Amino acid sequence: EEDVDKEDVDKEDVDEEDTINYLVDLHPAYEFEKYLYDEYTSTNGKTFLMGGKKYTNGFCGDATKSGNDESNTVYFNIEGKYTKLSFIAGAVDKDLQNPAELRIYTDGKLAQSIDINVGELPSNYTVELNNAEQLKIEFVSSRNYYNIGGIGVAEVILE
Repeated sequence: EEDVDKEDVDKEDVDEEDTINYLVDLHPAYEFEKYLYDEYTSTNGKTFLMGGKKYTNGFCGDATKSGNDESNTVYFNIEGKYTKLSFIAGAVDKDLQNPAELRIYTDGKLAQSIDINVGELPSNYTVELNNAEQLKIEFVSSRNYYNIGGIGVAEVILE
């Protein structure tokens, strides 16, 4: 009879509020440049490093600036279901070569701009989504170089 009680408790403990809504698990990018962007999910086994720490959930993009292409841009359809986005962002270890910028847009409006510098530790950020339908991320080179390396965005959680 103890087993039955234990099972009941376990089922009650599994609540929707305990589920982590990782962006790339629920809403993979629908538009991106395949050579400049990569997703890391709990199921694909790939990892990336920022500040010497390994991350398994998130995405990396190369900061670019070239001709008419101002930046490497990635688009997500988040279906208007969320109010907040939290994440860790920084330079990918041994990859970023010059200062860069991470820009986050909700429904076409700039919501946050983050300076990413070589050698700095990654930091935590939160962006208000206000039930936006579209999330757009730009990886921007601060200098006029085509590709200056990677910006990592980890633990990207929708709330």
